[in-house]
Amino acid sequence: MRTASINSPIWLLVVMLLVAGCTSVEQLLTQMPKPTANIKGVRVASADLKGADLVFDVGVSNPYTVALPISKLDYSLGSKGQVFLSGNADPGEPIPPGETQTVTVPARVTFAELVSAVKGLSPGAKVPYEAGMELSLQLPGGKTLPLPLRYEGELPVPTVPEVSLQRVSWEKLTWNEAAAKLEMRLGNNNQFPVALEEMAVNLALGGQSITSAKIGKGLELNADETTTVEIPITVSPSKLGLAALNSFRSGKTGYKLSGEMKMTVPPNIPFNLPIDSSGEVALSSK
Repeated sequence: MRTASINSPIWLLVVMLLVAGCTSVEQLLTQMPKPTANIKGVRVASADLKGADLVFDVGVSNPYTVALPISKLDYSLGSKGQVFLSGNADPGEPIPPGETQTVTVPARVTFAELVSAVKGLSPGAKVPYEAGMELSLQLPGGKTLPLPLRYEGELPVPTVPEVSLQRVSWEKLTWNEAAAKLEMRLGNNNQFPVALEEMAVNLALGGQSITSAKIGKGLELNADETTTVEIPITVSPSKLGLAALNSFRSGKTGYKLSGEMKMTVPPNIPFNLPIDSSGEVALSSK
């Protein structure tokens, strides 16, 4: 013969009926603790020029003695009253009895769609947004409990900082050794500060691939700030040929910079942005 556990919903209902007297079961249910949910925060998992991967952390509390499945988890994001993203997330495992569990809701924001949906928005700005979620829990007895959620935040929509080569100063230029300093101009065209974590560039002069170089962590640029940095480089004369190097001693020549920069923007959001710059550069030698 099967018996009910003391923690089962059947025993709970029996106790409620014995205690209730003239009080209805419905009235008792309204006095019991209710499941709750709240958006604890949002993280930016990754971002680039195309878009950002957001992750919302939703805390769901289950005060009951039985597990509660999530039957629905829909979301939408909007700015200035204009919805630019909607979808649904995998509800995952049921919320264990007597526990509070964090449910993650990923959302991919495409900047092109965001700029198209929100009037007056241009790259380089921070966009205020409102996130709305419809989370429903499956209760015992077949009923569902809707828990609407709201969250407000800001999302930076970056534009590529300006990167240009101003001067190549040759310090040594012989058959055995070639060393120079690259004078590069960096300009932050965003309406928010950026911190440069790393920049890797490939340099070509006069259509000839010269070398690659890196800038390490430590450079910070305020909104609309421009600065100049120097990068030391070494070149292999035997690979390029002395005649080619001699042509770069002085005057001007065409250049091309390509590569990638890794930067962060408040609050510690990582962005990987491409480098693609070309033009004329001044050459000088000691």
